[in-house]
Amino acid sequence: MKILNAFNYSIAGLAWTLRHERAVRQEVFILLVAAVILYFIPLSSMKKAVLFVSVLFIIVVELLNTAIEKTVDRISGEHHELSKIAKDTASAAVLLSIIMCLILWGDPLLSGSYTNIFRISFFIGGAVILAYLMQISGFDDFLQHFFFDAEQKAWLVDAHHPLYKKIFYHLPKVILMGTGAAVFIRVIFEMYYKRTFPRYWIFILSIILVPTINALLKEITFTYCPLQLKDFGGYKDFRALFDFQDVMLQWEGRGKCFPAGHATTGFSLMSLYFVFEKKALRYAGLIMGMSLGWIMAFYQIMKGAHFFSHSVATMLLSWAIILGIKEVYERLAKEYT
Repeated sequence: MKILNAFNYSIAGLAWTLRHERAVRQEVFILLVAAVILYFIPLSSMKKAVLFVSVLFIIVVELLNTAIEKTVDRISGEHHELSKIAKDTASAAVLLSIIMCLILWGDPLLSGSYTNIFRISFFIGGAVILAYLMQISGFDDFLQHFFFDAEQKAWLVDAHHPLYKKIFYHLPKVILMGTGAAVFIRVIFEMYYKRTFPRYWIFILSIILVPTINALLKEITFTYCPLQLKDFGGYKDFRALFDFQDVMLQWEGRGKCFPAGHATTGFSLMSLYFVFEKKALRYAGLIMGMSLGWIMAFYQIMKGAHFFSHSVATMLLSWAIILGIKEVYERLAKEYT
């Protein structure tokens, strides 16, 4: 009977934290994503179990952190240095558990002994975790205030400035569309006359799928832009990444600012790394894609359209999509030849 009561108390505690603690909900979501990723990764059962438990361990530490915070608040609501130390130490435990998890998940990638599927999964997971850490640590908010004048309620860059909009918003898209059309014509020529399956397909598919997939993700991440938030003169309360609480009641007004869609125009050019054969050209293509992506990203950041974490995560997600396109291309190329 005591065991049954203890089980009921545990379920009640878990249910309460899922309802009231945003961090726990996000970590449970990450656990589910990790489970799906591990299903497809070619690892031994023992290694999969270790990686799964490393994510589960973050939730365990988060629950203990919540218990400590609520206990301290119950004892006294007044500010006290010892209370602050207790809460900060518990929070540090959560941070260390996340770092441990990243180390365990990163080791197979760094060893280079697994397939491209694992690399894709790693970059997707890394994008989500990094964005989450930058949000809960306050780094995003800290950096964004450098671009916002609280007194004037104005951003460093005027979103409606016609010249800035033409140079940093419309021009890159026009150039990319023109380049894509030219490359597509060359691809058709080589396939028809040379009977080859050119690597330019990676570039063409990347400039189409990278922005498209990121745009679709915007619909389900429920993240507001900085300019929409009350801290920056907006009218919305902060909602962290994948915070699903009451989302069905607010579906029409949900946030659509993650990932950073505009920067994908530049980041899709990172696919040039897999197009060229010469090493110097490959790295030049990669650097060009990253540079253009970050120029476009900072234009959006400085006018309040995105947080820094949005662009970091978008770059990693874009690279993961490009890796997936490369994987598909290589399989199709073998069949074509």
